[in-house]
Amino acid sequence: MKTTGYIVLSLSLAVSASAVLTQLTFDPWSQYDPDWSRDGAAICFECYYAGDYAIWTVPAAGGTPTQLTFEEGPEYCPAWSPDSSKVAFETLWDGDYDVWSITVIGGTLEQIISYPTEEGTPTWSPDGTEIAFVSNLSGDWDIWKAPVAGGPATQLTFGTAVDSFPYWSPDGTTVAFESDASGNYDIWTVPATGGTPTQITTDPADDRVPNWSPDSSMIIFSSDRSGNRDIWLIPVTGGTAVQVTDHPASEMSGCFSPDGTKIAFDSNRTGNYDIWIMDYDEVSVEPTSLGRLKTYFK
Repeated sequence: MKTTGYIVLSLSLAVSASAVLTQLTFDPWSQYDPDWSRDGAAICFECYYAGDYAIWTVPAAGGTPTQLTFEEGPEYCPAWSPDSSKVAFETLWDGDYDVWSITVIGGTLEQIISYPTEEGTPTWSPDGTEIAFVSNLSGDWDIWKAPVAGGPATQLTFGTAVDSFPYWSPDGTTVAFESDASGNYDIWTVPATGGTPTQITTDPADDRVPNWSPDSSMIIFSSDRSGNRDIWLIPVTGGTAVQVTDHPASEMSGCFSPDGTKIAFDSNRTGNYDIWIMDYDEVSVEPTSLGRLKTYFK
């Protein structure tokens, strides 16, 4: 909340009737961490099934989910390649966490990142030549990047804070990530070429798992600042965050469709974690009486 003189400025969200919610998965096991393919056709996610975590996909328009990984050992944090032909993920197959990819057609596996330390939460550069990831290669949990074709890794963040869940901006210039550098988890960004990180959120609640709007102007993230975990949006330049979902359930891992008209997220609003989609056009801010502001979906 921001106070200027005697005028109180606040934000509240009213979702119009056109903001339709659609449940995409219905299985009795739990699904998390959706990521939308760049061609808009499918959503990948991790699924806890038969005592193990595996990577699955489901058509974005709805349909039958398809299991991608079948290896023994957990696979987490899937991320589509820019050409929508592969999914990168983290796995514990060789005794420590590394980054692998799998082709959607044919199921060909390839190890992308392998060090004697722990690496995970991968995200592709928009041109597909690099992967950003979290690693404790330096002794602390920092954000790194490395060429997909092989080569030395480059450290992007430094310090003793826990930095994780990087996500590369669609315009290729910036990597968003979560960090507890301020004492709780907030959203930060760092130039993809290296440089000084910028803190984006400053709320005392935990803000986590950032992703981007297609035009790279907004960061979508999960936060418990409303009393439970919901999906929020904030301009990449900082400022006032806007609540996108408002439900007693826990909702995380928001991601936009490539055309910016929908948002996918995971939610346990049915009692089980599933993948959901909601319509999204544009969040607008309109002044109302007594200096109060409201937001709504056009």
